[in-house]
Amino acid sequence: MINRPVRSKIIMFEGPDSSGKSSIAKALSKHLNIPYYKNSMERNQKRKGQTKIMTEFAVPYLFNFLEQVQSEFIMDRNYPSEFCYGQVEKRDIDLEMIRILDDWFSTAFDSCIIICYKSKYENFEDETTPQENLNALIEKYKEFSNWTHCEHVLFLDTTDANLNNQINCILEFLSVV
Repeated sequence: MINRPVRSKIIMFEGPDSSGKSSIAKALSKHLNIPYYKNSMERNQKRKGQTKIMTEFAVPYLFNFLEQVQSEFIMDRNYPSEFCYGQVEKRDIDLEMIRILDDWFSTAFDSCIIICYKSKYENFEDETTPQENLNALIEKYKEFSNWTHCEHVLFLDTTDANLNNQINCILEFLSVV
């Protein structure tokens, strides 16, 4: 029997804006007693066109930190968002760097990616993402799920906004990965 080193679990929440990922990630964090992290400067950096800087500098720094502290962690957005949003918004993105980050997170941690989406968005308002981009973003997340080396990806339909059902679905998913 081969003893595999214990790896920290990293749970990344992804998906289009207003899909419920932050609310679900915070609730899961509380339920599992695992730290939650969201880059509070994300929207400001997006407005300034600095998302590529985050991907090239901040995410590797965060990866190194997580690797050293060896703690379970819930992240509200990470490099998959740059893969999807960057292509939909036709921004200059560094796919090579995103691949490197994907390889790092897929091999160093027991990574899981939960992609939240809604089958329909009612009363959608967001200052940085036009509603017409939502379907294209969902398609990009599907493309990402085939592109990533992460073995554990869950698509979670959050249309019903039933937080208890969503947490139970995630817990079931995490119990088998």
